[in-house]
Amino acid sequence: MNQGRRALLPSEAREALRRFLINLGLTGLSLLLLGLGGCVVLQVWMQSAPPEVKVPDLIGVEISQARSLAQKSGLKVELVGEEEESSQPENCVSWMHPPAGMAVREGRTIEVRVSVPKKTVLVPSVVGLTVDAARDTLLTRNLVGKEEKKIRTLEVPEGAVAVQSPGAGSRVAEGAVVQLFPSAGAPSPRAGKQPQKALNEVTVQVPNDGRQHQVLLRVEDNYGSREYYRGRHQGGETVSVTVESYGPAVVEVYFDGQLEARQRLR
Repeated sequence: MNQGRRALLPSEAREALRRFLINLGLTGLSLLLLGLGGCVVLQVWMQSAPPEVKVPDLIGVEISQARSLAQKSGLKVELVGEEEESSQPENCVSWMHPPAGMAVREGRTIEVRVSVPKKTVLVPSVVGLTVDAARDTLLTRNLVGKEEKKIRTLEVPEGAVAVQSPGAGSRVAEGAVVQLFPSAGAPSPRAGKQPQKALNEVTVQVPNDGRQHQVLLRVEDNYGSREYYRGRHQGGETVSVTVESYGPAVVEVYFDGQLEARQRLR
């Protein structure tokens, strides 16, 4: 038997057990009160928290309108960047977080990026130059010349660029491709006497829809049918082309490859 430890008397043991149970009860009561308090705090916070709203779809919306649209839902918009490669119109939202349709608390900030245009350059005139010279000229503007099929024309010597697209003066993104259509020489006149030369001013109104369109003019006269003009123009622009024809002639106007009008020339 260990002589250094004194055995507790029955009364002392009962007192120690009583104190232990009291402490255990107090501890349990404290934990219970803490749990109840946490539930009350959570309930109060949930009742006072802002309501949930759905994030509106801001993709493709102009940035100032996007701010107004978000504000109507009790949300904020923060512009965090720009994107050059976006397919969205200039200064419109091209990316957003959180995404549209997600439920968030009122007052949440939506991060967005907007679309910005690439650096643009004016297309120089290369009509009348050889294809190689035209390519060199375009390269000085950070543009790429691409040779296309030859066309019959009376205006440009064989081998020289007869038509370019986009046309001279068009504004395009750096690195854009300019199509080069070399001349295949003058077409042979149809049977009969030598036709008389005529000059007509053809005016074309490009659809005013805010987009660019490819405008193409084809002429049919005593020398056959040939492409006369090709260029890209902004919607609403008026295009005037002096058309040279021989004998009875008809000019056809195409927008983006679709026949828009057919006009007889004098």
